Amino acid sequence: MNLKPNPEASKARKRVGRGIGSGTGKTCGRGVKGQKSRSGVSIPAWFEGGQNPLYRRIPKKGFFNKFAENIQEVSLDRLIKQLDLHSKGKISEINDESLKKIGFKKREGFLWKIVGSKDSANKDNLAKLKNIKVNVTYVTAQLKTQLKDLGIEVNSKDNNKKVRKVRKVKKTKVPAQKA
Repeated sequence: MNLKPNPEASKARKRVGRGIGSGTGKTCGRGVKGQKSRSGVSIPAWFEGGQNPLYRRIPKKGFFNKFAENIQEVSLDRLIKQLDLHSKGKISEINDESLKKIGFKKREGFLWKIVGSKDSANKDNLAKLKNIKVNVTYVTAQLKTQLKDLGIEVNSKDNNKKVRKVRKVKKTKVPAQKA
């Protein structure tokens, strides 16, 4: 058994300051004078030699709203699929704990929002939520009215305020469960 690495795998370090003949003697490959030839110098990648840097040339735009809420969206179709896969009629209320139980992962400090889709208008899909209360921070206005028309109890904040801006985050992918 040969435990040595391949000859190309490990390269000997460059020995500098070892005479003219080595090619990296006297100035050790750093050139003559200047900031980069001195020891202990690290110039940041964005430094442009005193020229007005790019991050200052570009105008400021927008701001970061500290009152915005981080929202994580769940489509109604995926919610119904996960309910069919996991709960089998055991869940009576859709809230943070039940969503976690059926396989949705929430990032820390984020709020849930249930979002309808084109297919969610299908009465058969909505009928699967017949005996389930929906108690999530946000539900889209259209979906809320559809659920209330079917007699499904919905408790959520009013999300039609014009003041609030919502920072959207990529939707989490729920891994398919093996049956």
